[in-house]
Amino acid sequence: MIPLQLALRNFMCYRADDDGAPLRLDLDGLHVLCLSGENGAGKSTLLDAITWALWGEARSADDELIAQGETEMMVELVFALDGRKYRVIRQRQRGRSTGKGTSSGKTWLDVQSFDGAAWRPIGENTIRETQAKINDLLRMSYRTFINASFLLQGRADEFTSTTAAERKEVLAEILDLAEYAALEQRARERVRSLEAETIKVRGQLESLQPIAAKVPFWQQAVADASQRREQLQATRAALETAYTTAFTRLRELEALAQRHRELHNRLTTLTSEIQRHERDLTELSQRIAHAEQVIAKRPVIEQGLAELAAARAELDRLEELRTRFDELTARKNELREAWRAERDRLKEELSRAEQTRDRLRADVARLAELRTQEEQLQQRLRELAPLHAQLVRAQAQRTELEQQLNRIRDLATRQTILRNQLEQRTTALHAELTRYQQDQRRLAEQLAKAAQWQAELAAAQAAHAAARELEAQQQVRRTHEQATVDTLSAARAAAEQTRHAIAKLRENQALLATAGGACPVCRHQLDPAETEHVIAHYQTELAELHGRITQAEAKAQAAEQALANLRAAIATGERELTKLRQQAAAAESLERQLAQVAVWEAEQHALAQQIASLTERLAAGEIEPAIQAELAALEGQLAELSDEAGLRRDLAMAHDEISTLERQLREQSRLEGQLESCRREMARLQTAPDALPAAEAAVAEVARQLAENDFAHEIQTAGRQVAAAIEALGYQPELLEAARATARALTRWEQEERELLLAEQRYASDTKLREQTQSLRDHAERERRTVQSEADALASQVTALPAVKAEVTQLAQQINDTDRALQAAERDLAEKQAYLRQAEAAAAELEALQAQEQHLRERTALFAELAEAFGKKGVQAMLIETAIPQLEDEANRLLARLTDGQMHLRFEMQRDTKKGDTVETLDVHISDALGTRKYAAFSGGEAMRVNFAIRIALSRLLAHRAGARLETLVIDEGFGTLDADGRERMVEAITAIQRDFARIIVITHIDDLKDRFPAALEIRKTPLGSRWELRA
Repeated sequence: MIPLQLALRNFMCYRADDDGAPLRLDLDGLHVLCLSGENGAGKSTLLDAITWALWGEARSADDELIAQGETEMMVELVFALDGRKYRVIRQRQRGRSTGKGTSSGKTWLDVQSFDGAAWRPIGENTIRETQAKINDLLRMSYRTFINASFLLQGRADEFTSTTAAERKEVLAEILDLAEYAALEQRARERVRSLEAETIKVRGQLESLQPIAAKVPFWQQAVADASQRREQLQATRAALETAYTTAFTRLRELEALAQRHRELHNRLTTLTSEIQRHERDLTELSQRIAHAEQVIAKRPVIEQGLAELAAARAELDRLEELRTRFDELTARKNELREAWRAERDRLKEELSRAEQTRDRLRADVARLAELRTQEEQLQQRLRELAPLHAQLVRAQAQRTELEQQLNRIRDLATRQTILRNQLEQRTTALHAELTRYQQDQRRLAEQLAKAAQWQAELAAAQAAHAAARELEAQQQVRRTHEQATVDTLSAARAAAEQTRHAIAKLRENQALLATAGGACPVCRHQLDPAETEHVIAHYQTELAELHGRITQAEAKAQAAEQALANLRAAIATGERELTKLRQQAAAAESLERQLAQVAVWEAEQHALAQQIASLTERLAAGEIEPAIQAELAALEGQLAELSDEAGLRRDLAMAHDEISTLERQLREQSRLEGQLESCRREMARLQTAPDALPAAEAAVAEVARQLAENDFAHEIQTAGRQVAAAIEALGYQPELLEAARATARALTRWEQEERELLLAEQRYASDTKLREQTQSLRDHAERERRTVQSEADALASQVTALPAVKAEVTQLAQQINDTDRALQAAERDLAEKQAYLRQAEAAAAELEALQAQEQHLRERTALFAELAEAFGKKGVQAMLIETAIPQLEDEANRLLARLTDGQMHLRFEMQRDTKKGDTVETLDVHISDALGTRKYAAFSGGEAMRVNFAIRIALSRLLAHRAGARLETLVIDEGFGTLDADGRERMVEAITAIQRDFARIIVITHIDDLKDRFPAALEIRKTPLGSRWELRA
């Protein structure tokens, strides 16, 4: 991926240009670009914009990337990939704050492809799908791009300056091996989960077996309980028939008693109605007398109404005059406000005229200053005119010197490559021999563990046998547990039945004490001797029942204790059984390892033959003759060329001259800009001297009008006319208030008139209503006498009601007793049916759990193999062993170019200890003309080249693993921590690798470095946000 163009709007410190359009940066044609500027100016923000456009990720959250005070942002990136051009546009709108909180923001994403004539959309329907399309195009994720393309500050020596273990961790992170570690962990967690689930299933099997075996027993118990329930149902049906007959007779008598109560209530109601009618007759007589008194006052009321009408006529006349008076007063106030508004308008006009006059005076003074400045700038530009021709000559000389030096460097680079190829081939053969020897030692170590694995297998098999024996013991305990549960259930049921019997006896005792000598069972009347006999019988039976319930509770308590002991023993056995099963579970893995021993012995024999063959080949010493011949030819060509040191001195002098001339030409551009600005401002101020006299005259005229009150003449005339009209009207507010008071005092005659009309209307209706009320009172008296006669006849028929009620109550009690017995039988039947269903369900579940146990064992073995495969000795070790040679070859290729073939590095993955053992490691061995030394023994410049080569190699390795080409490199290595020589070496290193990348971006805040690169983007802060200036 090669960035070509970047456009931003409101992204962090970059806002928009003056007309609101996005800021656009064209990177096409810039091979090596330096981003310079002070800290915080926004250099790294441009890189954040690239990653946010492509992946929607940066150093901050989405809404934090939006410029402060703005609600949306946009980034557009055009990039080249595999010879084609693509454009990605991503926009973000900040979430809005509402009364319920802050809503989530909204993002838009579009990706387009350039077909040679126009941009064609290639995005998908959703943002997720479109992002996946971009990832497929780039063939790398955000994390991969950051680790591969970004050389971040302070991390250059992260690989070389750490320990071997930490180097492996860095390499594992670069290779993204954490994914395999996570898979291993998940596989092992799955194994543990499956083993625990298997143990749980086995426990369930053991607990279900005794329950499933009791299916025949509970089938017979259900049949016996069903027979007992049917007998009780027949008894209850006979009692229900007798109860229905008695209850029908009871309802007939209750209906007669209800009719008697209704007649009595009707008598009470009729008596109340007669009394109410008598009260109504008294009230109507009083109202008729009052109406006759009001009707006699008619002449006085009519006189008062005439006086009220005259007072209201005078009031209406004064109200009309008040309306005209209010209109004239409002018009007078409007004219006063209009006069004030006209005066204020003239004052504002005077203020504007004075401002215009003052501005024109300042413009006239500024115009004189600008004319003087113009003459000075023209003089300075005439002095700088000959510099451009000198710059062209110096640039041509520099180009010629650079071409000669490039020829020498190319020959030297080829010489270094050929030497490195010879050394790398020799090193590769030695490395291959070392790997074979390491594999041989590893196989020997694994074969040495065979005896230990055999002993561990025997222990696992013994644990398996012990687990079988303990499983049989657990089965016996669970059988005893079920029998104890049955005993406990029977004891509790007997105790419950005994409690019901005691309650029934106590209920009969209470009935005997309150029934007046009647038997509680048959209702037969008992004499005193029989009553004493029944009481004694009840006491004896109660004592016997209390003894039985004591025995049942003691039996239940003993069964509970025995059950607790059994369950404690079962729990202890389960814990021991779990340990034995875990130990026995290792048997399958040990058997697989022992079966692998024969394969390892065959591999060991094959490795011995390969080591012998490779040793003979290295001893012969004949390696790549063609490369040696080409080396000799290159050395002859280098000897024929001129002195490289002299060319470099001449080139440095040319660089200095060009820098001086460019600085002077930049001064010329700045002066030309100032001159143009000066002339534009003079043109703008040219009319100021002519306009100044007219402005001063306008100020004097407005001031005169205000001072002499020479304005708003029509408004003043209209005001005088309104004042005269108000005086001619003759209206006084005091007369209006007096008329209102007189009218209010006479309004009482209207109420008197309403009362007169109401009295006349009520007099006739009340007279008729009194006659009707008298008739109703007489009718109620006749009905009362009839109802009294019927009530007396029913009183003799309801005397048999108490005896019938007693009979119904006795039958209901017998039915309730039978219902309780039937409910007990139903509960007993339901309990036994539940036990039967439980046993049948246990039998069905037992079969399903046996199949589940077999499936769990197979899954456990599968995930155990996956855990080994994903572990550090499996796929992870294979990937690291594969990556190290690639990393070593790439680092040496770059290091040879950086050091003219003087340095070489090698990674050692195993080393021998003082005890003669071999341990895993990842050491870095660096060689130069003085031999092989440790990393710490090299100078700062040499160490920097090694670090740089390894870091570039790691980036390329990561990009290669992602299936992408590494075409863009971003370097942010903290140049401020290097001295002048260190910075010079860093620039040389970047120059040496520039042909390997299509785009290199260097970030620095040091001004001296930006001139060392062919193009620089200077970034600065402004009040309108950060801005850039491209210098190429």
